[in-house]
Amino acid sequence: MDGFVNVSYMEFWKLTSEEGRTYKDWDKTQFEIQSLIFEIFTNLKKIRFNLHRLIFIYGLEFKDTGFISDNIYDKTFEVLQEFYYYLDKLVVKKLKPLFDDHFFVDDGQVLKILAGWFKQLKLQYRHISGSVVYLSKLSSNEDVRKLIIGISKKDLENSSNRSAVSPIELFNSYFVKLFTSIELLFERLKSVYKEANYMKNFEATDHLQLVIKDINNISDSTSELEKKISFNEKLSYKTEIDFSHMEMVDMFNANRKSKEPLHLEMRNNLNWSHAILAPFDNYLVILQVKSYAISLNKKDEYVLCKYPIAIQYLEVDTYVDGNHKMVIIKDIGNKSIYHFRRTNDITVAILDRFLKDLHNLKTEFWSNGQLNKKIELKIFNANSFISKSESYEPFNLAPIPDEFNLVNHEVSKGGKDNALNLNEFESILTNVLSCDYFSYKHEGVAEKLCLVGTTFGIFIGKLNDSASFHKVHQITNVKKITVMNNEVVFCIGGESLYRLSIEKLFHTYKFKLPASDINVFLENKRYITDFTVGYQSSVKNNGCPYLFAWNGKLVYYSKILKDTDWKFFWQSFKTHYNITRLQTVYANNFAVGHIVDGSAVWNLSKLSDIRSIGLNQLDVKDILKNETPIAIFPFPNQEKNISEVLVVFNKFATRMKNVKGKYVQSSDEIMWFGMQCDNASFDCEEKILITVGKQAVEIRALYDDITKKSDLIGCLVGSSFSLINEMPGKAILKVQDIRGHDEYKKQIIFKIRRLKNPGKSS
Repeated sequence: MDGFVNVSYMEFWKLTSEEGRTYKDWDKTQFEIQSLIFEIFTNLKKIRFNLHRLIFIYGLEFKDTGFISDNIYDKTFEVLQEFYYYLDKLVVKKLKPLFDDHFFVDDGQVLKILAGWFKQLKLQYRHISGSVVYLSKLSSNEDVRKLIIGISKKDLENSSNRSAVSPIELFNSYFVKLFTSIELLFERLKSVYKEANYMKNFEATDHLQLVIKDINNISDSTSELEKKISFNEKLSYKTEIDFSHMEMVDMFNANRKSKEPLHLEMRNNLNWSHAILAPFDNYLVILQVKSYAISLNKKDEYVLCKYPIAIQYLEVDTYVDGNHKMVIIKDIGNKSIYHFRRTNDITVAILDRFLKDLHNLKTEFWSNGQLNKKIELKIFNANSFISKSESYEPFNLAPIPDEFNLVNHEVSKGGKDNALNLNEFESILTNVLSCDYFSYKHEGVAEKLCLVGTTFGIFIGKLNDSASFHKVHQITNVKKITVMNNEVVFCIGGESLYRLSIEKLFHTYKFKLPASDINVFLENKRYITDFTVGYQSSVKNNGCPYLFAWNGKLVYYSKILKDTDWKFFWQSFKTHYNITRLQTVYANNFAVGHIVDGSAVWNLSKLSDIRSIGLNQLDVKDILKNETPIAIFPFPNQEKNISEVLVVFNKFATRMKNVKGKYVQSSDEIMWFGMQCDNASFDCEEKILITVGKQAVEIRALYDDITKKSDLIGCLVGSSFSLINEMPGKAILKVQDIRGHDEYKKQIIFKIRRLKNPGKSS
């Protein structure tokens, strides 16, 4: 069609005389422009229609049935509801009037409206995309799929409206690839404008297409995401804990890299079953293949059957057994070993390439430009103490290259030990158990000194000056030591709590006197398992430091004040359970950790009212089974202006808040540790969590914003790590120097701190 040939066109389309004269001179490109503009409008209406279904039918049902928590609803459907209202305003109030009662629309005006709308959308789309991706991941759960199918019976337009996408597609793919078709329409529209030489509209369309492309990139609408979606649709989980583990993989993170999964056979006792190994740049995921080969209506399912393996703790070995090349996968963090063999359709070359991919992913983890760049280590002592090297066979973690080993890098700087002749220096054979540091002024000169508790006694020395360390007390097995006000020391030796004088210890150190006898102390209390010091207030007092000590079911507590020469004035209470941990949290409460029926529990109490509030209402069912309470910390949330708590167990940590007297999970994130945690420290100002296992230390940055996931900003690996001072902001650690082949290894004492200006560090 080259143009109007007679007035019948005007009559057929019921155009006014003015419209008839205008469109009489139109050519086919102008009609094509109108068609494309109308198709864009139709696509937006379809998105609005399906978004309405998702939010007001499925979302409300999810909320009303309590199937998802308020937190999850807020981060998904609530966000998408705001998006819906923004889209509704565009379609109904801005575009619809341009199309109503007009067969031909002012395309320039439509482009102007869309340009402003998409520009604003781009600013918010990362938040929207996060909600869409979360729903996509959620829909992989079999229980969620069943609920979606059940709700679809109330979705009357599901089968009656041609614009309706399937209920499952609403969740797992439709909104993930939302504007792809519209981007293609603008590509075609741009070509037509260019052909018609409408350069003003061509430039406007070109700009619009770039904005939409950016939006599509935000939602990662690429072939990589297509693979992730396809992979995600096949995933299923036996338990909520399995689903939570997969959340840590964060598969839909736009920066998450992955390699091609490999089908192998996995040994289960004496049998072999089909499995898939899916490598990501943070975890290796092991899945069992549940095949429905007999049924044409069902696809294969991938069932998460093992903990995802943190890539930095992955060890791989191979051997040949008959005609099979066997693969051994070791999960050092969870102390597990898995055996695999090739299937018939996997060649040796394919397997070798896959194993090389695993090696490269592990290397890339350590060479990552961001890892360990926001932290620094301060060496306290690297040569004074030696102990017998430990073996964790068959779960020894292989050493990493020196260029990635932050501990070795800091030790090599030497400090005052640079002048030390290590061939003549005799290290002390003892196991370092605890450490603190203090300042002491003698004859007008202040010195900063390190206090070390060992199996052999207590030592004092200058920081990073191994030759200066001297034994000052003969108390043995000093597993915890704390300095108060640079004046007094509290420590546990064996099963006794001691109070010692800093002045006397310093005098022994300064003048190199013989170490004080084990019976020389200011005060002691016997039969104590552990102790902690923290600030507490109650109705009866305005607050002061308290020392809590415990053994079995009995807790002793006392104010510790300079005014009373730091003497103990013991009070006590008894619990009906054996105490594993006790920590002060906020100024008005403390927490007691214990185990009930195989599940970990934290109870909050107050000195003014020794009643307990349980902190065991977590969203994931049975998550506390076989866990151990490790630590609990205050988490003052400045953004929400609430006082949360951070609870740490041996395999994970999460945050909780007080709601009407009950503590509930305040963040959806379960922070699963790659290496089992033996102890932890948290700086509530810096929001840095340090978790310590036997062969690794993980450092995470946490955020007030509950929608923002924690970041693993640091990771150290070695042998015999232990947290020898757990005070917030004062975390001191010990690790064996694994270099060399001697039976006895040096123990390196160091502190971790966050860099204030990472970009300026040397």
